[in-house]
Amino acid sequence: MTTKILITLLAITLAACAQTSTTDIQNTAVAIVQTGVALTQTAMPTVTPTNTPTALPTSTPEATAIPTQPIVSIITPNAIQVEKWKEYQTELAKSVLPYDPSPIVLCEWAILGQSNQEVYIWAVCEGVTRGRAPVVVYLNTDGTIQNMKAVEYGSMRKTQIQQLFPPDIQEKIYSKLISNLDEQLTRHLSQRSGYPESLPIIVLSTTPMP
Repeated sequence: MTTKILITLLAITLAACAQTSTTDIQNTAVAIVQTGVALTQTAMPTVTPTNTPTALPTSTPEATAIPTQPIVSIITPNAIQVEKWKEYQTELAKSVLPYDPSPIVLCEWAILGQSNQEVYIWAVCEGVTRGRAPVVVYLNTDGTIQNMKAVEYGSMRKTQIQQLFPPDIQEKIYSKLISNLDEQLTRHLSQRSGYPESLPIIVLSTTPMP
């Protein structure tokens, strides 16, 4: 009888221990899982989605160079100058290139100003050689040419310009305007080379377009 009681008590005790052990294991397992989740959540950074707009490529229009109309002359030539351009060219050739045979010399010129019977021009001429100079044209009362005086290159050039041209024309001669005029006149002179009857640009600039 005593033996049976002891066995029964031992069985109850073992069952209780087994239940406690199972509960502890389950509780421990749950705690480990929760700890792992917590650690994982802590270790992983929180990503806040941001909606960053993608920059659209801007289309920059290609710059288009707008051609500028070259200034051929400051003052429009009068009808006599246009009508008698060959006479002007012949006289300019003698003044600017005195050592070249004038019949083969072509000239281009632009008017810088005028005062009474004096016309101030910039001329470029080409024959056997090429020359360029500021020129004073002395006119008769009827508009025909009386004489021309071109400024010569050399040590007296500045003195000649001061003697022949008024201050406002002197400023033009020493300004960038002359380099622009000279470039335009020289280009057209090259196009006329070999065509003595072709018109100078000063005449073409006053000819109305059809």
